[in-house]
Amino acid sequence: MRNIKFVMELLDKQLGVSTGASDFGYESVTLDRSELDTDLLPGYFDEIQTDETLLIHFYNVYDYIVYIVADVKDSRWWLVGILKAGKLAYSKRFDL
Repeated sequence: MRNIKFVMELLDKQLGVSTGASDFGYESVTLDRSELDTDLLPGYFDEIQTDETLLIHFYNVYDYIVYIVADVKDSRWWLVGILKAGKLAYSKRFDL
């Protein structure tokens, strides 16, 4: 699983959640920007200039989902978010 160390450290630092690599489920998908659920994104997501097609990495552990929104061509990160029980608990943008 790519980025698992980053995801584990992010959960620990931001939410105090301690995990091991074997605790995670993982999936990567490509989605059109219009397919994203805006209720799970930060309000500033519309300000981030991306292509229409995005690469989304999902990491699932306990009641948390960490997602990474990346460029489908070069895998450059645009946004990282943490959902806790289906609600946005943390986000960070990387386009600035």
